[in-house]
Amino acid sequence: MCLSSIRRSLFTCSTFANLIVTISISMVSTLPNSAFAYDHRIALLIGLGKYESGASKGLFRDLPVAANDLEAVANALERLGFDQIEIYSDLMPPIGSRFDFRSLLIPGDSPSLPINSLHVDRLINDRLIALEETEENDLLLIYFTGHGGIFGKADRVLAVPDSRVSTPNSFVQVKHILNIMADRANSTDKFLVVDACADQLKNSAELQGTKTDEELPDYLYSSKLGEMSFFDRHLGISVFTHYFVEALVRADELGIGDVTGKIESHDIKNYVRRYVPLHTDMEQKKPQRPKNVPLVQHPLGSGSQNLVLTQYKVGTKSPLPDSEATAAQREIYLRSIQETYYGDAK
Repeated sequence: MCLSSIRRSLFTCSTFANLIVTISISMVSTLPNSAFAYDHRIALLIGLGKYESGASKGLFRDLPVAANDLEAVANALERLGFDQIEIYSDLMPPIGSRFDFRSLLIPGDSPSLPINSLHVDRLINDRLIALEETEENDLLLIYFTGHGGIFGKADRVLAVPDSRVSTPNSFVQVKHILNIMADRANSTDKFLVVDACADQLKNSAELQGTKTDEELPDYLYSSKLGEMSFFDRHLGISVFTHYFVEALVRADELGIGDVTGKIESHDIKNYVRRYVPLHTDMEQKKPQRPKNVPLVQHPLGSGSQNLVLTQYKVGTKSPLPDSEATAAQREIYLRSIQETYYGDAK
């Protein structure tokens, strides 16, 4: 997440707890007996916010609103009928939450120990090993919200409270996560979603070897290399996570799902890539914004698979004005929905 935006838009987690994903939406219902169905759909949500308690103090500020991101994504996936949603964080759940936020610490760790990169690596690896042992046809969605950055020209990393710029290995390396996801639990489809900044931390570092996009699991990042991710003070969650959640829970209304009601990862990514830059562009133009603070964010997604996350029951109404609507007419329709729910700020 962006430090400068946190200074301007820092809110307590409870402020927006009751507002997250409360807009009127078309309820999504899964069809577990459909041909594409998985044995289980599992979500592993990781959010970090207590950065000033560890070695990263002075480098990253605390990020309490990450709890709202976790809550929003968990609510969305629950609506999609995910079988298992696990949340791990060093933060407390927002007031009124129905979800448990588990600790990333392991037995024997001091309760005051800052989270380090091994805690995150171990959590993901253990989950993959467990899925590998079952040999079932599962879907695993891993979501991370917190601070991040890049080393060198391409080494994207996730920050933890114990991260130090002088020690690149103290950060969680995204390429390492993707490679482990590709190598383990071959019967499981995977989707990695990262909401974290990717601005420069240090000019050089040893780059991790990686597979080609065709060999990697599906993934979606909140910003391209060199860009920052931002919170919106009105939404109470990050801009990226807002549009990611909106695409999941309002797919029918927004015309994101296909004619059979399938919600596919590529469609989700296309929606997020379309509206996050528009949102940040409009925020940049607001007169009250400091002119010396650039605001740019372009989500980046790739991977070889187009995963079907769920399927809703198609209603009698068409999600678009007409089946033969032009691109301009579709844009007007989507814009009208945006303005209905969120005003004309975007």
